[in-house]
Amino acid sequence: MSLDDPFALKILSRAKFVESSSDDALSILKYFSYIVEIASQQLILDNINVLHTIGGDDTNTQAAVLSKYLMDEHNGSVIVIGMPKTIDNDVIPIAQTFGADTAARQG
Repeated sequence: MSLDDPFALKILSRAKFVESSSDDALSILKYFSYIVEIASQQLILDNINVLHTIGGDDTNTQAAVLSKYLMDEHNGSVIVIGMPKTIDNDVIPIAQTFGADTAARQG
């Protein structure tokens, strides 16, 4: 994973490393890549080929990163089925996610 990878930029922005030095950012990406590799090996070992996620933008993005990594690095396939549920209502193109209305009403 490199600094020009769109997934890498999203990971770094979520981790608040966008303004860090490139060495710090590369260290974070290297560690993240290690974690994705370990998760990929376990999914392969357990013969898992579908991930059902329940969450928001971060949850679904990380599942997509893992699925892409499995395909690119291990010629594997994991289908991601995401159920958007977030009080942030930040899952595009879903107009309103589970949890957002309750959060807005009850503050």
